[in-house]
Amino acid sequence: MKSKNYFLLLFLIFPVLLFAKKVEISTNPSDAEIYVNGKLVGTGSIVIDVKNKECITVQIVREGYLGYSKDYCNQKGMPDIPKRDYIQLNLDQSYEASTKSDIANVDVVLKPQKGTLDENWTAAIRTITDYFDALEVSDSDVKYLRSAWIVDTFDGFVVRTRIIYRLTRDEPQEFKLKIVSERAPRNTSSRQDERFEAWDRVLKKYGTLLEEVNSRIAAF
Repeated sequence: MKSKNYFLLLFLIFPVLLFAKKVEISTNPSDAEIYVNGKLVGTGSIVIDVKNKECITVQIVREGYLGYSKDYCNQKGMPDIPKRDYIQLNLDQSYEASTKSDIANVDVVLKPQKGTLDENWTAAIRTITDYFDALEVSDSDVKYLRSAWIVDTFDGFVVRTRIIYRLTRDEPQEFKLKIVSERAPRNTSSRQDERFEAWDRVLKKYGTLLEEVNSRIAAF
């Protein structure tokens, strides 16, 4: 009885093994991560079995590059699975145009040592509006400013950036400045808030903003 069950199992499995197809995937850069159906299976180069009547999704991921996804189907009527597939990832332009920053989406405290409250507020605003000339909120009485979003579109992503500058209530001469940096997939409207995520990088064109504000209010 056991012998019959064994041969029955072989009878069922053998066609699947017999008609499985292999694809050797290699990537550039060579340390890109390779995922199969959402599971990390290797980096750079790997051989994958695609069983008979099966479809798999391969994703290639590497920081600084645009992700890549491809389906391989070992099914009748589907394109043939190549024996070898070389995947060249494209550079992420938004990554190249930005720098990793520990001040992205973080309140940075500025404490002017000289000048009046109004002088320091005005000096900072002059610098900020050199970068962000469209303002959503600007209230000099309560000392609160929020710029409109500036949107930059790259090959794979949309980056939106705004500045928030405000007087804190802890001390009479203490301000907080925040560079809000968010990113979403390309073709996202700047108003689709749900598609944007906080990004730990800041576009290079805003790289000196904090230093300039701090220098301006320290100049009195």
